[in-house]
Amino acid sequence: VDGWLHTGDIGQIDAEGYLRITDRKQHLIITAGGKNLARANIENAIKNQDPLISQVISHGDRRAYVVALVAPSPLETLARGEERGLVACRKGNRALSHVEQVRRVLVLERDFSHEAGELTPTMKVKRKAVEVAYATLIDAVYAGGGLRCDTVSENDRGARTAIALFGPGDADKGEAIAK
Repeated sequence: VDGWLHTGDIGQIDAEGYLRITDRKQHLIITAGGKNLARANIENAIKNQDPLISQVISHGDRRAYVVALVAPSPLETLARGEERGLVACRKGNRALSHVEQVRRVLVLERDFSHEAGELTPTMKVKRKAVEVAYATLIDAVYAGGGLRCDTVSENDRGARTAIALFGPGDADKGEAIAK
């Protein structure tokens, strides 16, 4: 149509006039306000801030704002995973437009795994499987749990809520992190 081949890809034209594919249309987040956001931009902005962050999954379909699940890489990062996830989120938010910024983040107890059905054999995240497994925790983050990362002030210590590291088997703890 109109000289364009509709492939379902999202891209941008660089300074030299070349088309650079950046995402797939089906991976868009459509917020409650009707904004279309590319998950890859949000997730890469946070993931690229710290080499010890393995995966970031953003969520915000039909919600007022975007939240993220952060999975740490090696086990030794668990002790500081919460702090690293929050710092990476705040730094990543600086590269995003206001509507794309992640407001709350939840640092998970472990990385996603193939054995748990969260990764494909080629180590790509199965979004639907992760969103189903962590649905209760995602809802708890929207209810006020997790860590606020939409503020950039270093004096924002009061914005933190009580949080521990959670996994998909911790559905009964969803109410605890919402407090």
